[in-house]
Amino acid sequence: MLPSQVIDVLLTPLLILIFAMVTSTFVMFLIEERTCQFAHQQFLTGISPITFYSASFIYDAILYSVICIIFLFIFIAFQWMTNHLKIVILFWFLYFVSSVPFIYAVSFLFASPSKANVLLIIWQVIVSGAALLAVFLIFMLFAIDAKVKSVLTNIFLFFLPSYAFGSAIILINTYGMILDDEKLMEWDQCGKNAILMAAFGVCSFTLFVLLQFKFVRRFMSQLWTIRRSANNNVQPVMGDLPICQ
Repeated sequence: MLPSQVIDVLLTPLLILIFAMVTSTFVMFLIEERTCQFAHQQFLTGISPITFYSASFIYDAILYSVICIIFLFIFIAFQWMTNHLKIVILFWFLYFVSSVPFIYAVSFLFASPSKANVLLIIWQVIVSGAALLAVFLIFMLFAIDAKVKSVLTNIFLFFLPSYAFGSAIILINTYGMILDDEKLMEWDQCGKNAILMAAFGVCSFTLFVLLQFKFVRRFMSQLWTIRRSANNNVQPVMGDLPICQ
């Protein structure tokens, strides 16, 4: 059996990697449905975008819940953070809420499912992991003003759900033996992680909803310099947005 110290070190990157791999794959089905015109055909039959994307979101939520349940049994079996499982489950939920709406929103910018999947994994794993390491090294090696430190940390927490999720797991793992749930959820501990993850989720969902309006799609198209399609038509859902080849 691995020593507890080794488990503590490996637990956070392992969780980030697995949850990032699971959520990043959601983008592949969205792009496939759009590029093969399946979504367009569904809208022509009278199915509203709300119904279409709600069904897709529910399916992704069920798949994500299965992964969480598996991890929950593992945590209970190996007695990992069992005193704070409520907070762990809360951050599993917040990770889904913060990352999946963003994945749905950016899916319209890609034509290749595999490329979108790889880029999202880079965003969720490599960039977030680099941010965790950079923050640790910079704050340990250099004397940085407290305000600058706070602003930099909050930026990472807001734009990188994996960073916020990972740092919360580290805090729970580090201080869980001496702090109760209420203390752990204070602003200076895990509280700001939870609030900023929820805020990013709300912003991403708002962006996704706005992108359903034609005038927003036209405005977005004008901001990008990528070549427009030959017919220059406005598709029912994001068809006029430029696509990253």
